[in-house]
Amino acid sequence: MTRYLGASDVNRRLTGGVVRYKDQFWYVRGVIHSTDDDTRMTIVRPNMNSRTVDANSPEVDIASPPMGYYQVGIMDDAVFILRPPYRRQNQAAGASNLVGIGVINEDRRNISSDTVCSLPFLNMLDGVYDLDWKKYLEHMRDGYAYAIALSQDFALKFYKKGTKASHTLHYRGEIAGHLLPDLQTVKLKEEYDHSIIHMKLLEVRLAPST
Repeated sequence: MTRYLGASDVNRRLTGGVVRYKDQFWYVRGVIHSTDDDTRMTIVRPNMNSRTVDANSPEVDIASPPMGYYQVGIMDDAVFILRPPYRRQNQAAGASNLVGIGVINEDRRNISSDTVCSLPFLNMLDGVYDLDWKKYLEHMRDGYAYAIALSQDFALKFYKKGTKASHTLHYRGEIAGHLLPDLQTVKLKEEYDHSIIHMKLLEVRLAPST
């Protein structure tokens, strides 16, 4: 299978982006470039040895991965990643064709190459999340906002000021409801109160209010 004609083609379309290789997502650091027709590239993943693979290998999947929330720090923020529909030369999802929406300030932001090759970002693509988030709540400081990614679909924002606290549920870049004081039940907005959202909530150990 020939998708790429040489090093310059691979470099233009894949370098700086993410591809799936053997059921995991990897960041494409660059091409080998020993000859003009060389389609080998170096892929990296935190805490693992880098690999040299042929971009034309059937084991390299360039299909757009599912996007969602990735975690910034422990509870510093959660950012929803999306890929705008306009066409770019880069085929792989990377800094040049992704944008993010922060949970804490609901701000739209550019995504850096450092983010794309980070373990939290790759974990997001792999669907790996820490659902044991309640252990972090005791470390929250009064007057500060915190956020945690629960899944590709959901994130929570926490804010406490004195005796008042608010916990909002975010769904794919939008506020979908709020978490009740029991930290297990969610009061959903009317437009999100339906069976699909209910089933997805159960997957992250939450339940809709009745």
